[in-house]
Amino acid sequence: MIRHVIWDWNGTLLDDVNSCVEVLNGMLLRRGLPYVTRKYYKERFGFPVRPFYEGLGFDVSDQAFAALSTEFIAQYKSVLAGVTLHDGALDVMTRLSCVLEHQVVVSAMEHNLLGTMLTNYGVLPHLRSHQGTGDLQASSKIDVGVALVKALDLNPSEVLLIGDTEHDLELAQAIGCRCALHVGGHQARERLQATGCDVVDDLVSVVALVKRYAVAD
Repeated sequence: MIRHVIWDWNGTLLDDVNSCVEVLNGMLLRRGLPYVTRKYYKERFGFPVRPFYEGLGFDVSDQAFAALSTEFIAQYKSVLAGVTLHDGALDVMTRLSCVLEHQVVVSAMEHNLLGTMLTNYGVLPHLRSHQGTGDLQASSKIDVGVALVKALDLNPSEVLLIGDTEHDLELAQAIGCRCALHVGGHQARERLQATGCDVVDDLVSVVALVKRYAVAD
């Protein structure tokens, strides 16, 4: 039975793909590089983000990539007024609180910024804990995710991770838990389906998925 859900943040609970594409295209334009479409982005984006940036033509040497990460976050913050949670996100979390012991968020976002956003979007009261990374470079969240599961003493067989990228599956595999992927996020449906995970079209479907696992177990 699923007793705990680990949520990814960007793209999974937060509907920020269009804003990320907008910010990225601004950075590309300032450097005279070709812009990307949402479709192109979702077909190629992944974690760590550094190879993705390199493929777009950015200088990703250490110093340059650190500056790119800072620039992206600064511009991203400037467009947050137009970013919302996915439809029904808070309602789904409220409904799940009736059947789960705990919900947590694990993100590749820098930890302090993640905490601020979870508070601002009203998500924090639904969570037992949250964990982001130690920098702005969106490399990998596997180490912090595995450490959080151990710190909270969660049984991996009772955990379902909800994400929107192949990296979320990698985290689930490192934890040893189940995984489902949301098509409204940062990677294309075809990529998510190719993983063999359950794929959900909306967050409301997560409630049914948790209940289905309970019956199957």
